[in-house]
Amino acid sequence: MSDIVAYSKFNPFRRVDWRYERVLGMVDREDGKLGRCTHKDDRYVKGLRNFILRFRAIKNDRDRNTLSEENPGLYMAWLYNMNRDTDGGRRLVVMVEARILAGQDDETIAEEMTLAPKSIEWFEALFFCVRDRRNACDWIVSQVLIPSVMAASESSAARTAEEQRMAREGATEETGAAAARRRRNFISLTELTDPFQDVTVKFVGYFGGVHVLDFALGLYERGNLANSKKEVSAWHDAHLSARSRQRSSNTISVMPIDRDNAMQLLNLHARLIEIDRSSDTAENKEDKYHNAIKAVIKEIPWAVGTAGRALVAGTSVEKFDDGGMKLRDSELQLCAAGETPDNIEIVDSVEVFRPRPKLTAQIRGKEVK
Repeated sequence: MSDIVAYSKFNPFRRVDWRYERVLGMVDREDGKLGRCTHKDDRYVKGLRNFILRFRAIKNDRDRNTLSEENPGLYMAWLYNMNRDTDGGRRLVVMVEARILAGQDDETIAEEMTLAPKSIEWFEALFFCVRDRRNACDWIVSQVLIPSVMAASESSAARTAEEQRMAREGATEETGAAAARRRRNFISLTELTDPFQDVTVKFVGYFGGVHVLDFALGLYERGNLANSKKEVSAWHDAHLSARSRQRSSNTISVMPIDRDNAMQLLNLHARLIEIDRSSDTAENKEDKYHNAIKAVIKEIPWAVGTAGRALVAGTSVEKFDDGGMKLRDSELQLCAAGETPDNIEIVDSVEVFRPRPKLTAQIRGKEVK
């Protein structure tokens, strides 16, 4: 491990794209001179520096193809990052980052998204280096999740301001065509940023895991198929319930709290606590009672037949086991302690009645019992 990598491992202010920033510091110096890598840099930093210099020197498609063939993983990772501000590129980057936060490896992510595994490796190392700190929850929250929330809040504020401006302009003499064109441009901008998806999938990917992330990324739940016409209505009801939960999760992650909705949130919290306690008094307590009884029953050494005889063999209780009378609990305890209960001879003297012999009869020449 190089010294720079070792230092970044314990740097609390490290950015997720620290290798990319280091390379930019070499190739984009203010004095115009080109910085060089040292023995302290790892192969990702050295590879990216060489790649950027050659990428900027591309003159034709032949140069581009040659560069992409030498290191396809690095080339594709570079394209992912370059296109993160476009519609498709933004969604792809968000999904890759969320799956990395969920703990999936390069091969699994590549299979889910039909990407090259090496491109995931290079993208994580250069632009979203979090795998070595996935267990550092505070760092993930401060360097990954909070910036996503802040970006979503800023986008939401920009959306509100734009809508207010369009409403004011719509009330003036602006033509309907101009207002519609402006609204189309604004809607495309919000679709490019897509802050709710960025916030939601990263939160659920890190705190919920892969299965919750798959549900958040998909518009529909995979594997939940309607096997007949009768199940179509139930399928739509289940989809409505599932999507409502997801939309609520999207909203609560970026919703600001002010004096207009604070009391509603407090009432909602109190209602949730009430529901939890009411369910605990019924089903949960019943389960606890059943578990306690089950534990007691398991501790009792139940034994009958041959196992029961073997359990009392060689003890003072053995001669009373097949007797005509049973010992009381107190007498059993005394026998187990090695003492002799009072009037125990009475129990020993009682004989068990012998069973009556079974009667037989002749039916059509055959003996029947």
